[in-house]
Amino acid sequence: MYVKAEGDTVVRYPYSLSTLAQDHPQVSFPRAFSAEMLAGFGVYPVEEAPAPDHDPVTQNAVLRQAPERIAGAWTLYWDVTAKTKVEAQHYRDRTAAEQRAARDAALSACDWVIVKHLEAGSPVPDAWVEYRQALRDLPAQPGFPFTLTWPVEPE
Repeated sequence: MYVKAEGDTVVRYPYSLSTLAQDHPQVSFPRAFSAEMLAGFGVYPVEEAPAPDHDPVTQNAVLRQAPERIAGAWTLYWDVTAKTKVEAQHYRDRTAAEQRAARDAALSACDWVIVKHLEAGSPVPDAWVEYRQALRDLPAQPGFPFTLTWPVEPE
């Protein structure tokens, strides 16, 4: 992504090479653009800063709307803000739904073991009964849905 700028002032962001060609229809541009040529049109590449460390349960990390020029380089930085109660609850609900879906998939993946033993008239091994019960109990763990200890599938 690029920025169109005059000095340290953003004129347009985001800006693309196709927009540059549209803005200058009288210019025949080469296939490869050099940094010097782009700078001649006030167009500069933008780097995205690494995402900051934050607590996704209570905070949002959001890219800013426009880049900043620092030490000659244009960079798009992040802002970290506190989540509203509604946002935090939505994140918790979404994470809980994802964890339940993963748990349900793990239960479905081992249904064949139960069916096999029931069809054969043999008892289901205790390890499988305990494993499946531990999967069902995941939502009751104190850290649910963010901190879970998943049971290990029996061999």
